[in-house]
Amino acid sequence: MTTENRCMKGEKIKGFFGMFDILGYRNLIKKNDLEDVINIFDNLICKRHLLALALADSHTTNLQPSVQPKPLAFSDTFIFYQEYYSHENSFAQLQRASAFIISSCFLLRLAFEGGIPLRGAISFGEYYIDTENISFFGAPAVEAHDVGTSQNWSGAVLCDSAWNFIKPMLEDANLKNHVLQIKSNDECKNCDRTCPFDLDEFLVEYEIPYKNLVLKGIALRWDDFAVRDLFAIPLDNININSELGNIDNYQGICRTIQDRFGAHNKNTDENDVIKKIENTSKFMESINNIYSKEFTMRMFHKSYIPHKIRLD
Repeated sequence: MTTENRCMKGEKIKGFFGMFDILGYRNLIKKNDLEDVINIFDNLICKRHLLALALADSHTTNLQPSVQPKPLAFSDTFIFYQEYYSHENSFAQLQRASAFIISSCFLLRLAFEGGIPLRGAISFGEYYIDTENISFFGAPAVEAHDVGTSQNWSGAVLCDSAWNFIKPMLEDANLKNHVLQIKSNDECKNCDRTCPFDLDEFLVEYEIPYKNLVLKGIALRWDDFAVRDLFAIPLDNININSELGNIDNYQGICRTIQDRFGAHNKNTDENDVIKKIENTSKFMESINNIYSKEFTMRMFHKSYIPHKIRLD
């Protein structure tokens, strides 16, 4: 059958593929009437995932085609996808990767703020996607689904395929020097916003909690320090105690995490939910441990130096 005669009108793409699912989805449906569920999905899910894309896109230059990832949503799942252009130089590819990662981190935080904790994974490779029929398949889709749904927290990770593509960018000495030259100009020096070229600000090596084991991997960061640009919306703090003006303790983090998990009448007293809350809280506390010695409110708002991911 030729391409013209196929019922499916999608396209083959090589690039990033991110899949994120809603934790507590069935409980959300059961505990709220239909009109409330519609409002939750419209205001706290659909609009926020589009906002995440728009905010991340504002951090990048106007490459052609656009660096902004494309969204697809259905039922309890969000998908971000983005094509890779092999003819582009390494700096352009860095911008595309940064836009995808930043969008995903912003999505995690914006959805969480709305009481919709997400769990997901980002892969890289060749796949087929049909937005009209909401159909997708290929090795990256399988990898993102399997890695994402096996995690036992609210958060997201880079699959091996994505990390193997991104890691060389972080190790490229010429690319690092080029970024440093750009950041040395006066405009960048006086900018308080997240730098779109510092991809490693949004990644951290971590012992990822899966359902039956813990494995070292690369987690996406959606903590207060990484997504500080979002506070203009504004967001509630997780890591920072806004009343005392310092880093919050583990108990404070747990209370915030539990509150968001329990939003919209969802249960938080089931064992699997309790474990997800605990694992999510431990992740945020680990971020605090990284920043505890260097953090001040002045540094947070203006000139703190972000933790850089270790490559060993």
